[in-house]
Amino acid sequence: RVFPVSGGSEAMETALKMVRGYHSRRGQPGRHKIISREGSYHGATGGVHWMGTSTPGLREGYEMELTSLLYAPQPNPYRCALGGETPSETAMLCAEAIETLIVENDPDTVAAVFAEPVAARTIAVPGDEYWPMLREICDRYGVLLVADEIVTGFGQTGKMFALEHWGVVPDIMAVAKGLISTYLPFGAAIVSDEVAGVFAGEGNYLRHVFTATGHPVCSAAALKNIEIIEEERLVENAAETGEYLKAQLETLMADHPTVGDVRGLGLMCAIELVSDRKTKEPFAPDLGIDARVKEKLRSRGVLLGSTEGVIALGTPLVITRSDVDEIVHAIDLTTTPLEAGLGRFVRLGKEFAGAEALRKQKDRGVERSLVGLFSEGRSIPRHDYSILYERETVGRITSGSYSPTLDRNIAMGYVESRLSEEGQSLQIDIRGRPTGAVVTSLPFYKRK
Repeated sequence: RVFPVSGGSEAMETALKMVRGYHSRRGQPGRHKIISREGSYHGATGGVHWMGTSTPGLREGYEMELTSLLYAPQPNPYRCALGGETPSETAMLCAEAIETLIVENDPDTVAAVFAEPVAARTIAVPGDEYWPMLREICDRYGVLLVADEIVTGFGQTGKMFALEHWGVVPDIMAVAKGLISTYLPFGAAIVSDEVAGVFAGEGNYLRHVFTATGHPVCSAAALKNIEIIEEERLVENAAETGEYLKAQLETLMADHPTVGDVRGLGLMCAIELVSDRKTKEPFAPDLGIDARVKEKLRSRGVLLGSTEGVIALGTPLVITRSDVDEIVHAIDLTTTPLEAGLGRFVRLGKEFAGAEALRKQKDRGVERSLVGLFSEGRSIPRHDYSILYERETVGRITSGSYSPTLDRNIAMGYVESRLSEEGQSLQIDIRGRPTGAVVTSLPFYKRK
């Protein structure tokens, strides 16, 4: 059964109200405690606003918080609060932590567990053991399992609903965003027959409504949106292109020491920037990394943010590989000057001493350098590219797949190069044919 509302927060508030109403009507009004997870976000309205512990400062000035809220650790394999060293260890430890919370707080007082299948803010993808264990634990203690699929639902993870990856069916599921692609305000709380049944019968209906609940125009738009998602196989595109997106982001780790982790499921992917990859130490807040990353990406035409060093991507279902290349390229070019400003110079392919040294290498030297660069997994969009340097013939790259190769038998283009304003790097511009538009730049940093 579906209860339509105007957006995600309303869907979550509806789920919260139904959870407590469900237990009360079954003769267990003492079940009022709600478990959510640290690092999650479930909405901005007065009730669900206090679930999870997400963005710092988000709740300041809106006290007092709701009572009867309990918080469990986020199953983030990269930063497991319980010491898990693998996705499986993290999954089991975090699921067991929820069972411990239930037991220690009296199972007869716990109403539900609210959780995102994949945490939207950090893109924490749990190990495969987590959700089946959580379903089993909730069933064991009579606790409802509520899935917040507001971000993950309708294709983002490469399945229509994220919980399909683990074969788990929740008692209540909240949806919005992808339900209507946000063309109009719409969302819904979807409940199992068992939950819906306690609100059935004359005089026993769910006493709950919003001004625009079930608006016919929004409902029609949502149905058409779902039809398009199915007919154009957009969920399949999310799975296939999402795999490519994650692979492209992973190539950044070879070039950028500040990229500590790349993770994701379908099109929900993220990279986490760290001060020290070995220790996973985050950047000090006073460095303003988040603001700098956002500003640089925006200047390159990519609207992405960063929260505590995590650049989370939630891309459109219609995204193409070419779009992915553009996004990853922008992140690459954003990260490079960021690292240079922090004194972290990286070696990309061969090192060059300066413009004069590159000028002397010309044909074969530059060819070898570019081949070495691409063998390290560097990404450029599918196309044919001419390498331009000082208007001298150097080479051409034929990129028919993800791994480009240098075709020495094709007529050569021109070459251009320049030193950066800081005199710290040399860049080769690669221009796509036949348009001549700049597609990518390859920076070669010198170490001091």
